[in-house]
Amino acid sequence: MIKQLENSTNNQTSTNTAQLEEIIKELQNNPQLQTNIEDLNKVIGTLQNSATPQNNVEQLKATRDQLKAQIPSSEKLKQLDNSVTLAKSSLDAVQSKFNAVKDGIVADFDGVITSLSGTVGGVSTPNMAVITLQDLSNLKLTISLNKFDTEKVKVGQNAEVKNNNKTYKGQVAFISPSASKQGNTAMIAAGGSSEGNLSADIDVLEAAPELKVDFQSDVSILTGTVANALKVPIEALVTEKDGKNFLFVIENGLAKKKEVKVGLQSDTEIEIVEGLGENEAIILNTTDLKDGDKVIESKKGE
Repeated sequence: MIKQLENSTNNQTSTNTAQLEEIIKELQNNPQLQTNIEDLNKVIGTLQNSATPQNNVEQLKATRDQLKAQIPSSEKLKQLDNSVTLAKSSLDAVQSKFNAVKDGIVADFDGVITSLSGTVGGVSTPNMAVITLQDLSNLKLTISLNKFDTEKVKVGQNAEVKNNNKTYKGQVAFISPSASKQGNTAMIAAGGSSEGNLSADIDVLEAAPELKVDFQSDVSILTGTVANALKVPIEALVTEKDGKNFLFVIENGLAKKKEVKVGLQSDTEIEIVEGLGENEAIILNTTDLKDGDKVIESKKGE
């Protein structure tokens, strides 16, 4: 159908061009109008020097002026000539496009058709994507980074893509230079923060047939590594309003609150760089816990 539409446009443009050229030729080569005007001028001159009523002369003058109006000016002819030139350019462009696709369209990469918007016999528009072809062997994921994430995430960092208990290697390939406020319209309308997020692309570095286009997956980005780090479950950390971090440890059956300094962290664990000994027992459930409360240390496996 696309081929037929292109062919139809081609024929229509060619017809319009020919019609314009014919009009110009007819206007330029029409001696009869000029002859009629000259004859009327002779008659008018004769009548003006006779006893013929003046109203007859005026009628003839009006007829002469109407004939003169039918002769196009040089400016009008120039405009028509320009229209022909533009029509020819349009015809050449359409013909070039038609020649490019008349034997079929071949993609420059192998892929899978993931979307089919057109049907045989349907009507398409110039900007309509009839077929979407995607290379499923070259997948990427798009994630959203807030202002805190952007300080740690850099292009080239390794990433893990998790989907249905399977993990694939990935890498940060691109970080948008500007933030998008999409999704924050409710906050803006309510007079709240209008800060947006940066989008970032994660390339999947290995074959991942289980990943599907437009499905969601979990992504972990390795922002740094530390050898022999002392780490604790992140739920054990208590962060107070002033930004200080604490852990509760067990000393002589009592909970003791200790300030600590933290380093790198993941979704589940955080590095302790100062304030905690390697063999100290920490308390995970700190809800309503206060410094000096009695606690019972659980044994391994309990």
